[in-house]
Amino acid sequence: MSTPIVSGALILMESAWPILKTNGTAANLLFATSTDLGVKGVDATYGNGLINLTTAFQPYGTLNVTSASGKQLGLPSLMGTMISSGALGSLTAIQSRLSNYMVFDGYQRNFSVNLSGMIRKPSTTALLNPLPTNTKSAPLAIKLADGSVISSWIQEPSTMTDHLGEFAYSPDRVLENQSIYFSVDYKDGTTLAFGNGYPAKYSYRQALFGNRDMVLLSAQLSEDGLSSLADGGRMMSYGTNLSPDIRLALSWNGSADQVKSDPSATPRDANNLKVGLSYKFNDKLTGGVTMGSLTETNGLLGSSYGYGSAVSFSPDNRSYSLGFSAGYVINPNSSLLMEAGYSVTQAAQGSGLIAGTTDIQSQSFGATFMNKNLIGDNDRLMISVKQPLRVTAGKAGVLMPSVDSLGYAQYTTEWASLVPTGHEIDYKVSYDTPVGANKSLSLQAGYRQDVMNIAGSHDASVGASWKMMF
Repeated sequence: MSTPIVSGALILMESAWPILKTNGTAANLLFATSTDLGVKGVDATYGNGLINLTTAFQPYGTLNVTSASGKQLGLPSLMGTMISSGALGSLTAIQSRLSNYMVFDGYQRNFSVNLSGMIRKPSTTALLNPLPTNTKSAPLAIKLADGSVISSWIQEPSTMTDHLGEFAYSPDRVLENQSIYFSVDYKDGTTLAFGNGYPAKYSYRQALFGNRDMVLLSAQLSEDGLSSLADGGRMMSYGTNLSPDIRLALSWNGSADQVKSDPSATPRDANNLKVGLSYKFNDKLTGGVTMGSLTETNGLLGSSYGYGSAVSFSPDNRSYSLGFSAGYVINPNSSLLMEAGYSVTQAAQGSGLIAGTTDIQSQSFGATFMNKNLIGDNDRLMISVKQPLRVTAGKAGVLMPSVDSLGYAQYTTEWASLVPTGHEIDYKVSYDTPVGANKSLSLQAGYRQDVMNIAGSHDASVGASWKMMF
């Protein structure tokens, strides 16, 4: 009576997994998954026990995946998470392939599991008030008798308290616990700046243009979109006049970015080097061009991952950028700045479930309009629109297993687009005006469409600040 039952069970399993018939292991699997009866183990009365098809149809042993390097990885041992970035969006195309991923058990049978959680979306919940609270929004500038300008800014992140001009700290403490900025703009047009934890674009625009109005206009923009990916650590810049109409600017900034949303994540080290030239066509129009190079360790365009994990690329990646700026003085009170950037990230290699990428192209652009003395003396209205860095072309190869008619595993590389599903555009309006001799009022409003290039994720913000100087 048991013969037809056993035969039927074998036919069912070999039909579901041809590899059992190919390897001749169906009977072994039935024995291994049977329910023991009578005396423990094989006995004369019950033999190997009672067939248990429910257990037999479940994975047996450790589930494994095969990496791009050919290494067998046990599912429980899969380590590492890739935290995506705004430029890459949520990596929807890769997540969709990992959501129904084929793995194999101890008998080489294929099962499907959801591994999409190994790709985490960039955080879109944290939106800072557009107006700093109890902090200076720009360095304090002091004009000297010879025409030079010294600017300084110090802040302790833990207390959010400014210490302008107080340098009585040990260097280690300043660099580890504080954000600092110090610059000198000499009368001859030469500028020199250094800092830690302060955005590099402020000093670079000053070095490139030698014009504070252009610096204010560019506060919400980024001509190449890459330098911000290396913010958070040390920075320095230098600018000088090569002629009355031509300026040279150099800038470097670097950071070890411990991903704020996940303190346990692998730090992404990034360094960005830029060189730029600006040309003053006439009293109204100034143009600039910038070339940059970004190197990232354990990261790709702002994403973060642990090298060697199941979802990782090369340990070091390099991107090159070209940015253009055009500043136009409409009248003594009104100015306009337009910027656009293009970057290429070299193809990366992968050793896990992602085999690598093609070259990746990214773009960014923006424009800011400023009108001073609009309603009253020394007030300022600024309107800006920008597209942050966004991937426009590039693919990642995901290693996708399948089985042939005999049940053997086959591996192919499916190329998934890295272009985000969303298209972030940011709009911002701000108005600053003095109120009396020692008071000022600041108002700001902003709207972001497809935040972090994730389709359907929008937010808006409104902020106000009242400042009083003592």
